[in-house]
This record gives sequence, C-alpha cells and structure tokens, in this order.
Amino acid sequence: MDEPVRYRVGNLDIAVICDGYIKLDAGAVMGLVPRVMWEPIIGPENIDREHRMTLSLNCIVVRSGDEILLVDTGMGDKVQGTPRERGFPGEYGRLLEGLRALGLGPEDITVVANTHLHADHCGWNTRRTEDGRLVPTFPRARYIIQAGEFDAAMHPNERTRGTYFEENFAPLQGRGSWSWWRGKRS
Repeated sequence: MDEPVRYRVGNLDIAVICDGYIKLDAGAVMGLVPRVMWEPIIGPENIDREHRMTLSLNCIVVRSGDEILLVDTGMGDKVQGTPRERGFPGEYGRLLEGLRALGLGPEDITVVANTHLHADHCGWNTRRTEDGRLVPTFPRARYIIQAGEFDAAMHPNERTRGTYFEENFAPLQGRGSWSWWRGKRS
C-alpha cells in the first residue's frame, strides 16, 4: 500500500491516500483528444497491449478540528469477478487501509464530497454487509454532491450507463445522507 502523503495548510491537516490502481481504456480516458496528441505525452510504454493505461485512485482527507472531510472514495471493493477482470482491472479497494494509516476509521469521517459519481470516484460510498445489504461505509458522514450530477447518475444514457453504478450512491438516498450543492454542472 502507498503511504499517505501529508500536508499542513494553516489549521488544516491534509492527506492524500490511495484506494489502489485501475486500468482503463486510454482512448476513453482521453475522450475526443486524438491518440496522436496524447500518446507522446503519456508514452507508449505506459499503454498496455489492450490500450489501457494505469490510473491511481487518489482520495483526499482534510481534517479541521472535529470535522474530517473525505474527497472521493475510490473504486471500492464491490466490483468482482468478470466485470472487474474485463471492465475494471486493477488492484484497488485499499481506502480503508489508507484511513487506518492515518489513525482513522469509517466512523471518524464526518463529510464525504464526491467530485462526481463515476464508479472510480464513489465506490466506497457504500459497502456490502455479510448478508448482502448495501450500507453507508461512513455511517456518520453526510455526503455532498452537485445536484445535477446526482440526477445524471440516476438517469444515465447509453453513453454514461457503464460509468455509474447505482449501488455506490442510490442506497444513500432516503437516509438523509445527501446534501445537495447547486451550481453549474461542467
């Protein structure tokens, strides 16, 4: 596991922790940017034979007094079997280890802010219990998301359907866990 990288800014303690690594199709990551433009920057040696690039699943912990904010929650540990091997290969699910390295547990997190709800940014929002139920991973936290992003995630289209996994966010709805940020959606 990567060791947390720590910073102090004023009265804030900031740490970057890693949920692990994922391999995604480089063309999908780069979007409409042509391969001839991004490949020299990324380097062909960093693209595997299936045209995937390795991406780190970094999350940020910000502590101010009794408040502990977690920005993004990585991929989580719910994707298993063929979907993991074919669609989301990598080594991930280490966020809780990273928190432990900071002396924190899930119950210590008071706020989770998701930058967006793609699977690699909100996987640890929920976890599966031994009996298969989905519950919040961070039971004391309030979750913050841009309202338009939540709507897009709850109503994906054919292009976005493979990036949003309802199991990562829908179980939090109705629990009073969400706080909506209303602003422009990029």
